[in-house]
Amino acid sequence: MDEWQQYQYEQAKRWLEHIAKLKHAVSASRNMMDLFENLLDSAKGIDYTVEHVSGGQYSDRIAETIIKLDEARSSWAANVVAYADEATDAAMRIKQLEDATEMQALLLHYVDGITWERVCVQMDYSWDGIMSLRKRAVTHAYDIMPLEWRDPLEPAI
Repeated sequence: MDEWQQYQYEQAKRWLEHIAKLKHAVSASRNMMDLFENLLDSAKGIDYTVEHVSGGQYSDRIAETIIKLDEARSSWAANVVAYADEATDAAMRIKQLEDATEMQALLLHYVDGITWERVCVQMDYSWDGIMSLRKRAVTHAYDIMPLEWRDPLEPAI
């Protein structure tokens, strides 16, 4: 692998690893949203958005807590949508690869979250074979990755 291909590989690998982390971020965000929904469901039927009477120095903070939980839930929901959109875009980009085996390997590992060992089994490749395929596929992914994920090249002197 020459220097340019190594550069392409490292740039694309950084993007693909980000995509792999998105799957976990979406899952964690959905779990957090479920927790917020359960907490909020238990307090349904009370309008916590209107002004309430304070009980003095040791007032009940339930209303403020419910409002904060609802705001946090909304924030998590926005994150899930953003993460899911980015993951969908990445899958569509990977599907643009010319080589179907390279595309399948990248989708299985980086989008579906399958370990390279399981990718070997699913695709009927040896470990060395899948590692060789991975290197080619990741290098080719450079051409389809978003431009904002590329480091700007310094001009040659």
